[in-house]
Amino acid sequence: MNICLYGSGSRKIDETYTDEAYKLGCEIARKGHRLVFGGGDTGMMGACAQGVHDCNGKTLGIAPEWIGSFEPLCENCSEFIYVNSMDERKKKFVENSDAFIISPGGIGTLDEFFEIITLKKLKQIRQEIIIFNIAGFYDKMLEMIDEMAEKGFLYKQKEMEQKKLLRSIDNRMVCGVCGGIGKYFNVDPTLVRLIWVLASFVGAGSGLLIYIIAAIIIPEA
Repeated sequence: MNICLYGSGSRKIDETYTDEAYKLGCEIARKGHRLVFGGGDTGMMGACAQGVHDCNGKTLGIAPEWIGSFEPLCENCSEFIYVNSMDERKKKFVENSDAFIISPGGIGTLDEFFEIITLKKLKQIRQEIIIFNIAGFYDKMLEMIDEMAEKGFLYKQKEMEQKKLLRSIDNRMVCGVCGGIGKYFNVDPTLVRLIWVLASFVGAGSGLLIYIIAAIIIPEA
């Protein structure tokens, strides 16, 4: 698995954070995964990459060549992809990663954090996202996001999910069609069944035919 780490490249980070990043790198290597990261040789990125290297793991660095004037780039990467811009780097992260770990970081990390969370929310990516909340670093930000949702500025996950008509497996008498319709329209399935039976009598059995067709074309939950 290719695991992408987002995190700061600052040299001023307390060892409380970098020690955990190093341990994470060791664990990634021991599990046989490859680290994908921003190619930095310092901070959270550098510590995690060092852990991977010390445990004989593989790394893929991705960065614009010009970023080396702001922070040193890792020279021990198994592979390095140079890009022209930060936007291109983020696209390469998505293309080359199976999961994302968001570790403590600054403005650049938050930019990556919110973009990948947005893509996940809009169902543009399928990769898992893990917040590496060392020493409660992201607690206040997560509280702020919860408050945004509570005040209606964000859609909650259930509100984002598309409603689907499925045959019920829990509330069924025959094939689960009425149970599924009841759940979809938020009505009592028993009422749906009574209406269906009445329709079958009035329609000279057409309701039964419709039920059979519905049981065939509506997928099971």
